[in-house]
Amino acid sequence: MKALLTQALLERVRRAGKRSEIWDTHVTNFYLQVRESGSASFYIRYTQPDTNTRRSLLIGDGAVLSVIDARAKAKKLLAQVAIGEDPGNQKKQLKECPTLEEVVNDYYLPYKAQKTSCRNDATIFRMHVLPYIGKKKLHAITPSELADCQMRVLQRGCVPATANRPVVLTKHLYNLSIKIWHLPGVTRNPAEEIPLLKENSVRQTFLSDEQVIQLLDACKAQKKCPTLWPIVAFLLLTGARRRNVLDARWSEIDEHAAQWNIPRTKSGKAQSIPLSEQALLLLRSLPTRGKNEYVFPNPKTRLPFKNIYNRWDQARRRVGMGHVRMHDLRHTFASLLINAGYSLFVVQKALGHHSPQMTMRYAHLADKELKDAARKVGSVIGHAMGMMPNTEASSDTPN
Repeated sequence: MKALLTQALLERVRRAGKRSEIWDTHVTNFYLQVRESGSASFYIRYTQPDTNTRRSLLIGDGAVLSVIDARAKAKKLLAQVAIGEDPGNQKKQLKECPTLEEVVNDYYLPYKAQKTSCRNDATIFRMHVLPYIGKKKLHAITPSELADCQMRVLQRGCVPATANRPVVLTKHLYNLSIKIWHLPGVTRNPAEEIPLLKENSVRQTFLSDEQVIQLLDACKAQKKCPTLWPIVAFLLLTGARRRNVLDARWSEIDEHAAQWNIPRTKSGKAQSIPLSEQALLLLRSLPTRGKNEYVFPNPKTRLPFKNIYNRWDQARRRVGMGHVRMHDLRHTFASLLINAGYSLFVVQKALGHHSPQMTMRYAHLADKELKDAARKVGSVIGHAMGMMPNTEASSDTPN
């Protein structure tokens, strides 16, 4: 039967409890189906673009949707059909769309397994994202929900750079879901709508000679973790990243060539680190030499430490250095190189930076050497020009 669907007509046919279909005379292919129980549902009827077959698509329950709302929704769906889209297929895709937790565990982490940052990414998702929106399907997550995750991290006292990480990682996950994995139902990236916080939190701490001694003494005093001292000492001696040191194997150490060959660093590339005589002496003194596959294993598991933060935190606070991060040992290594007169290029190679921009953070440490060099050149040239005395030459002239 055909009729203009109204709210009054809907209520009347539901009370009648007779099975029927009423096709709207206002919007073609929009109809109401009524069942003997009195329940009713709105549908559209359309031809699928791919198969050229006719099918019906449920719009909603007549007890929930008004006729006006159902008609408006029918118009939108039929407009999609008019431009060659299949709204039924879109609905199926939304139903098949995985949750964020499923994508993290089944797609993202396996995809990133070869990256050394994978473990950190998993921790960020587990702590700051999944407890709040992990059970939601990807298509249903809103920008405001991701912004809330960002704000929670900030409210815990973390710096803006840390608070940005959940947003950055989730944005990357969505891009992969759309462009690489082609997951059903994922057509937009809600993280793109969230502005990142200004990261004014970049700080670098460089330890003095006295602080290095104090810190090493505090680490040596950690009797419950005797491995802490050699780990920290090796970090200072090599400038290597914490994870690479914790995972170091004896097979990577070439004592004859005085070199540590790391198979894979944070960038996913290999790196060779020259070992000083002091670093070699430290390695030769370790009880694990010749007895364990790993250089600095956990004595209990004989495997690499997953984390040594608690013991490290106790040691640094004991000597009033609670602000010093383990990564600052890497900064200290770089500052010692520059203060010894080595160029930024040498520092870049020593730290394994593949981009010189990463090393430029230490450029200010070389300012003094540059100024001294400029003064020396200026003195020599100025003397030749008759503008000023050559202090370099006069200092060598006997009285």
